[in-house]
Amino acid sequence: MRRLTWRVRESKSDWGLLPVRPGSEIADAVAESVQAMADPVRAAFSRARLTRLLRQLPGPPMISLGSGTTVPDGWWGLDFRRRGPRIFYADLRRPLPLPDASVGGLLAEHVVEHLHFDDIPQLLCECRRVLRRGAPIRIVSPDARKIARLILDPGSSEAQTLVADDHLVHHWPASATGAMRTANRLSHQWGQHASLVNAALIIDLLTVAGFASASECPPGTTAFFPSLPDRHPERFPQSTEAFAVEALA
Repeated sequence: MRRLTWRVRESKSDWGLLPVRPGSEIADAVAESVQAMADPVRAAFSRARLTRLLRQLPGPPMISLGSGTTVPDGWWGLDFRRRGPRIFYADLRRPLPLPDASVGGLLAEHVVEHLHFDDIPQLLCECRRVLRRGAPIRIVSPDARKIARLILDPGSSEAQTLVADDHLVHHWPASATGAMRTANRLSHQWGQHASLVNAALIIDLLTVAGFASASECPPGTTAFFPSLPDRHPERFPQSTEAFAVEALA
C-alpha cells in the first residue's frame, strides 16, 4: 500500500506537517516558552516603533492585520510571528498597539479564522477604535458555507472545484476522501485555524462593533478601497475558498 503523506516544502513546513522527530515536543515547548517571555518586550518595542512611524507619516497609515511578510504597497503590517521592514509585532488577541482614530484603513486577510471564536468580536471592536471615522475595513476568510457544501453535497460542481483547487496547491492523491480532506483543510488547516465564519456572521459582528454599511463583496472586487488590497490571490490565483466583507468605521 502506498503511504499517503502531507505536502512538505524543500526546506521548511509551509503546508502540512513535518514528520515527528525525537525530542521535537520538548524543543517546541522550549521555543513557545521563550516566545512567551519575549512577547512583552517585543510588544513594547513595536509600540514605540509605531509611535515614531505615526509621527513621520503625512497621513493615517493603512494597516494589514496578520500580514505575514507581504503587505500591499504603501501599507504597514501587524503580525505575531513574521518580521520585515514594514512589519510590526502585535498579538491580535490583545488591544491593538495604535492610538484611537489613527488608521486610514484595515485589511484582515485570512486572519480571523486563526482566532478563537470569542476573540473575534474583541478584535473588531479594536479595529473600530483605531480607525478614523469613515475609514474602511476589509475582512477575507475561508467561507464556512463552502465547507458545508463540501460535506453535504460533495458531488456538486462547487465542491468539486474546491477539491480541484486544493489538489493543485497540496498535491493530494486522488481518492474518494477528496471532499472531506478539503473540508478539513479549510476548517482546521492542521491546527492553525480555530474558527468557522461566513459573511453573514462577520457583517453582524461588524455592525455590533459600530461599523456602518457592512456588506459582502463579489469575488475580486472592493467597495471602499481604491484598489483591491488582497495579497492571497498572488500566491493562489485559482482559489475560490474565501469570502470578503467590507464596512466603514
